[in-house]
Amino acid sequence: MMKLWVSVLALLAIVSAVFAYPQTPSEFDAEFARQLIGRAYSALAKTKRSPSIGLSLAEYMASPQGGDNFHFIPSGRK
Repeated sequence: MMKLWVSVLALLAIVSAVFAYPQTPSEFDAEFARQLIGRAYSALAKTKRSPSIGLSLAEYMASPQGGDNFHFIPSGRK
């Protein structure tokens, strides 16, 4: 059932994008398009990302005293 809703929403998004696209070059405003792309990029860049599970697991497994020379990037076998 969820696949059906995802398909319907994807189809609606495609149809709305087709109807929103300017029909003639005179209706197309390049500066407005640049502003929209800039806003979308800044919105994506400002989103808060969750920490990766690998980093969280590495921090959890590290010794609380910090005496075991813990590094996030392994330097090879010792």
